Amino acid sequence: MEILVPIMITDAMVTSINVSEDPTAAWVAGTYAADALCHRPGTHRVYRRYTAGSSSVAPESDAANWQDLRPTNKWAMFDKEVATATTAPNILSWVIKPGNANAVALVGISGGEGLTVITRDAPGGNVISTYTDTLEESAPSDWWEYWFMPFKPRTAVLVADIEPYLDMEITITLTGSGTVGCAMCVVGDLRWLGDTQFDAECQLVDYSYVDIDKTTGKNTIQKGKVAQDLSAEVLLDASEANRVKDTMVEVQGQPCLYVPDRRPQYRYLWTYGLGAGKVKPKSAKEASLPITVQGLI
Repeated sequence: MEILVPIMITDAMVTSINVSEDPTAAWVAGTYAADALCHRPGTHRVYRRYTAGSSSVAPESDAANWQDLRPTNKWAMFDKEVATATTAPNILSWVIKPGNANAVALVGISGGEGLTVITRDAPGGNVISTYTDTLEESAPSDWWEYWFMPFKPRTAVLVADIEPYLDMEITITLTGSGTVGCAMCVVGDLRWLGDTQFDAECQLVDYSYVDIDKTTGKNTIQKGKVAQDLSAEVLLDASEANRVKDTMVEVQGQPCLYVPDRRPQYRYLWTYGLGAGKVKPKSAKEASLPITVQGLI
């Protein structure tokens, strides 16, 4: 089990990105129609007007008239919502300067056919590493499946074991033949917790619900978003128990990416969310960490 403790990305860290803030217009004082949309670059949020009227107060300070709807397209992959994604036609490319980091994870990739991650020791400096991936995850069992079944794209990638530098620069490029997107770009410190046991499981949480008309009795299914929770037991050396406990305390209330196993066949267990657990001794040499992760939508 590894945990990617993220660095909070700020405006200053995003030195380049090939998309505008958002397709909606930036808010300015004026008159707006009901359901009008606008965005605020300072908050990286898109707002919807409840009712028609004049607006002289910024939407983030006027909750009576404006609904905080979603992140802007530019910032969707840097927020804490897995269900929102930054998208671009054919190529999505961005450059960040996060400081000291040893791993990059992309979660919720859509439409991607190729990925390149280049890390440098400083902005415009020497290349530390270059990672390329075709984002192809199909595993055809025979030639018929190879030729006639659609290819299955990879939706999550972990680029680990990057040599960290204090002023490092990371260039990430997703390519595809249509709209490409990324829901989460997580950059930070990948830490080892221990050995994940085989009873680990992910649970899909469906937020759909049935709306029943009390007059007619008609059932209408309201489709909702889906989150993924994780539960697992981790075994570790007793000498590591203090360090692991300190890590779990550090990340309380902070969304992280939990990676029970890097191998492709266990990628379905990767979960981004809030983790909780307790460290307890198993023997004089071993300790146990039962861990649960509440996945974010």
